[in-house]
Amino acid sequence: MERIKSVARQGGFEAIFEEFKIQAQKPPGGDAVIGAFYQAVVDLSNKDSKIKQYINLTTSQRPFEPRHFVNLFFRAVQFIQLEGDNSTTYPTDFENEKKWAQELQTLLDNKSEQLSKLLLTKDASTTKYQRYLGPKSILSHLFPNKKLYIADLGCGGNYFIPGIILNEPFSDIEDNTSNEIIRSYLHAPVDVRYGIAVDKVNPDDTDARNWRLSCSFYPQELHQRAKVEAFEERLKRADNVGFLRHDLLNSPLTQKLQAVNPDNFDAVVIS
Repeated sequence: MERIKSVARQGGFEAIFEEFKIQAQKPPGGDAVIGAFYQAVVDLSNKDSKIKQYINLTTSQRPFEPRHFVNLFFRAVQFIQLEGDNSTTYPTDFENEKKWAQELQTLLDNKSEQLSKLLLTKDASTTKYQRYLGPKSILSHLFPNKKLYIADLGCGGNYFIPGIILNEPFSDIEDNTSNEIIRSYLHAPVDVRYGIAVDKVNPDDTDARNWRLSCSFYPQELHQRAKVEAFEERLKRADNVGFLRHDLLNSPLTQKLQAVNPDNFDAVVIS
């Protein structure tokens, strides 16, 4: 945290502005909509002091590492687009920085309070089921014939434990191990006696869910949202899994986990 504060103090707007320029040229995932958005921020900052003043005010209230702010700024704007008047048209026609410049000016004029609340209280939150294929393979290898007590710390959308209880398939992978051993473990079932998912935000909270989904996709991937929402609905059928709301950074978790299962857990996943 002290390092982040130091970066924010030393770099200020100029460091953030440089990060916007870098990501305008090389946007995450090569997404043209994100690239146009960042370029619009750069163009506006060069000729309009309003957005510069807004960023300076925001970063004075919360310390940001430049890459964190740049990423969060786009995620917050995308959330507003998906939840607001442009929900049926976004991201169509947003590959143009002029379109984004107009939109940003409108946001700062009419929705700056909503944008500020997101920037000052949220963090980028994504949950990808595919990222759990490693933990799933390891559990399958270590515990082939055992009913497990599992804890998932920092569960995000709470995909992992319900997913392996229901044996939801992962997308195929390129497995270069001998005899494709990872793929074999990946498809083997894991027997979960009980699982507890832990996070500081309840994944079933409507606001948290909408924020998570808006963060989870690049604009070019938004067509996959309906598929992910259907996946989340299927996960609700999983039995023997609970949720514990807890901020891992603020207080010890041991006593709360022991209250859930005094016999201890066989595995703890932090992904």
